[in-house]
Amino acid sequence: MDTMLCALGTCAASDVVLILEKSRTPPATLEVEVVGTRSEGTPRPLRHALLEWRLTGDRIERAAAERAIDLSIAKYCSVRDSLDRAIPIEWTLELNGARGTTRRSGARGGS
Repeated sequence: MDTMLCALGTCAASDVVLILEKSRTPPATLEVEVVGTRSEGTPRPLRHALLEWRLTGDRIERAAAERAIDLSIAKYCSVRDSLDRAIPIEWTLELNGARGTTRRSGARGGS
């Protein structure tokens, strides 16, 4: 399970970096912590994931970073696309030290 959650965070992070670089606002730093909640019993499948993003960058606007995260999770991340569609994926963004609200990723196939 830990490996799967790491794969989700890594896949989404690489997408976010590429999206921000294409808009000419590459992040100076990027961290993503992934916390998963599993069902009780056996087997114990994943039932919820929370990605906690921390980004820094002089020219990154919150709306652009939020859009990059949502696009990654909802559209581009192959690991997310391999998980059960019923598993909710939520995320938070701390941009340059300012924390935002928790959001649920957009519908699969775009936002």
